[in-house]
Amino acid sequence: MENNNKANLENLKEVVNRLHKPTQVVAWNGLDINVQRTLSFKDMLTFVNNVFQLCFDGETGEFMPELKDFAIKSYILEMYTDIELPDNVQEKYDLIYCSDILESILPYVHSAQLSEMIHSVEDKMKHHAQANIEAINMQMNTLFGAFESLQKQCTQMFEGFSGDEVSKLLSMMASGGIDEEKLAKAVLERSEDSSKIIPMPKTNGDTND
Repeated sequence: MENNNKANLENLKEVVNRLHKPTQVVAWNGLDINVQRTLSFKDMLTFVNNVFQLCFDGETGEFMPELKDFAIKSYILEMYTDIELPDNVQEKYDLIYCSDILESILPYVHSAQLSEMIHSVEDKMKHHAQANIEAINMQMNTLFGAFESLQKQCTQMFEGFSGDEVSKLLSMMASGGIDEEKLAKAVLERSEDSSKIIPMPKTNGDTND
């Protein structure tokens, strides 16, 4: 005998459809607001991404944590209800913080889904901040490596000069009173081993002898 109570796909869909109430009409100060209990998978991803994006300056990329709560509340009203929100940021801010409209609809929103989305936003922000730190560290390591390479080249360049000669040379370079052509010639003449001289790259105007 066939077991009709088996939890197959069709039976599961039937139970979910019977239990799930997609929308709820909420009366608020003489107005009827349609509140969606849950967001679809696609809308859930959109909610998280939109809140995340709103917390960063579009031009500088600066993180503005003061916008996080406002962003969350704005997108709750925009994506869970049929309320026509104002485009003006100040008017939207006043609607959220100068009325109890959000508190009136939250009891009809799936609290677990909303909590998970907010948690995802926070995780995404932490990951973004960590990625920025790692990028900065990589840039600093590259910069330090360039300095070390430059230091080695300078050491090789001035090898054979006395301490007094190097001091005088640096003083002249700082004051701008040095001829680069004469400096190169002097380095070349003082070097006992020409293999230690680092060849300068040719410019487009240079020709082979």
